[in-house]
Amino acid sequence: MAINARQITLQGLRDWDDTSRFADDILAGLTKQHLLAGSNRALVQELFYGTLRNLESIDFVIEALRRGSLGPQALWVLRLGIYQLYHTHIAEHAILNETVGLMPKNQRGFVNAILRNSLRQKADFEQKIEQSTVDIRESHPEWLVERWQEQLGEDETEKLCAWNNVAAPVYARFNPLADVNLISDLRETLDADLFLEKFPEFFRIDGPIKQEWLADGLIYIQDPSTIGACELLNAQPGETILDACAAPGGKTAFLAGELKNEGTIIAADNVAKRITRLQENLDRMRVTNTNIRQLDWLNLDPDAAEQLPEFDAILVDVPCSNTGVMRRRVDVRWRLQPWDFERQIKTQMAISEAVLPFLKSGGRLIYSTCSIDRDENEAVIGTLLSQNSDLAQVSTRRTLPWIDGIDGSFAAQLVKA
Repeated sequence: MAINARQITLQGLRDWDDTSRFADDILAGLTKQHLLAGSNRALVQELFYGTLRNLESIDFVIEALRRGSLGPQALWVLRLGIYQLYHTHIAEHAILNETVGLMPKNQRGFVNAILRNSLRQKADFEQKIEQSTVDIRESHPEWLVERWQEQLGEDETEKLCAWNNVAAPVYARFNPLADVNLISDLRETLDADLFLEKFPEFFRIDGPIKQEWLADGLIYIQDPSTIGACELLNAQPGETILDACAAPGGKTAFLAGELKNEGTIIAADNVAKRITRLQENLDRMRVTNTNIRQLDWLNLDPDAAEQLPEFDAILVDVPCSNTGVMRRRVDVRWRLQPWDFERQIKTQMAISEAVLPFLKSGGRLIYSTCSIDRDENEAVIGTLLSQNSDLAQVSTRRTLPWIDGIDGSFAAQLVKA
C-alpha cells in the first residue's frame, strides 16, 4: 500500500494539537503504525518537525490571508502547505495538489486559494517576516523570547532562537565497556570528519543509525553536553554512587564506564515504564555494577529509605524546562508555559533536599539540568546553599548552544561538610 506522507503528517499534527503528547512520542507512534522507513520516514519527520518548528512565522502568513475563521483541519492543512512552500525544495505543483487534496472536496477551494496567494506573495511575506520581531522571525513564543532577553540580552537571545531552528545532528558515544576490538573496528570505519575534536569519545552519525551498533552495545546516542555533570562527579574506584533521576540511563552508563564496572551505583527513577527502559539500556551497554530502584523522591517510602546506604557522590539530574535542548525537542517551546518554571523549581528543590540525608560527610552532590534558565540553575543552587549551611559550592559547568556548539546544560558540584 502506498504511503501518503502528507496525510500521515497531518494525522500527527492534529494529534499533537488535540493532546498533551510530545512530538517525539507522536512521531514514534506514527512510524510504528504506518511502518515508516527510509525516505518515507524522513519526509514525514521533516514535514512534522518543520511545521511545528516554524508555527509562529507560518501563522503570520495565514493571519494575513485568511478571511473569517478556520476549522482545525483547514488550519493544519494550511500550516503544512505553507511550511512546504516556504521552507522546502519540493516542487510547488506537488505541494499544492497533494496538500489541498487533504481537505474534503467541498472545502478545497478556499484552502487552494490561500495557498496560491501565499505563493504569489512569498517574497513580500518573507521580507515582512525578516523585518518583524524575533518571536515571529525565529518562531518562538513572545513571552519566552522576553524571558531570555531579560536573562541573556537581545543579541544572545536571537542567536539562541536561530540555533533552535536548525535540525539537530545525531551524536553517539563509544561504550568503554564494550569489546575493545569491536570498538576499534568501528572507529576505523568512520570518516575522520565525523569525530568531535573536543569530545574524542563522541562522533556524529549522518544518515540512519546502524541498529547493530546499538544492539551490540557499542554506542549510546547522546549529546556531549550530557557528560559535564558526570565529569564534575568524578567517580572514583570503590565509591558508592547514587544516580537519583537515572532514566533513560545515559549518565548512569557513563559513570559505570568511568568506574570500569567497579564500585556500586544505585540508579533510581519513579516511573515503572522509565525503569524498564533504564534496565534495557544498561543491559545493552554491558553495565554490571548498578542496582536499579524505583524511588519517588517527592514521596519517599520509609522502608525504601532504610535500605539506602550513605553515598560518596549523588547525581541529581532533575526534571526541568528543557530550554537547553529545544533544537532537539522542537515542540517544547509551544508546550512550555510561564508558570512551568515555578513548578519545576519546586520539584528541583524538593528532589535535591530529599537526597541530601543520604550523602556522606565530605560527599559530592552534583545538581544538573538540560536548562539554560538561571532560575532553574544558579538560583536553585543559591537557595540550596542558603538553606543548607553544611553545603559548599566547588565548581560549575554551563554550556550555551550558540557558543559551545552543543546542547545547553548546567551542572554544579556541592560538597557536604
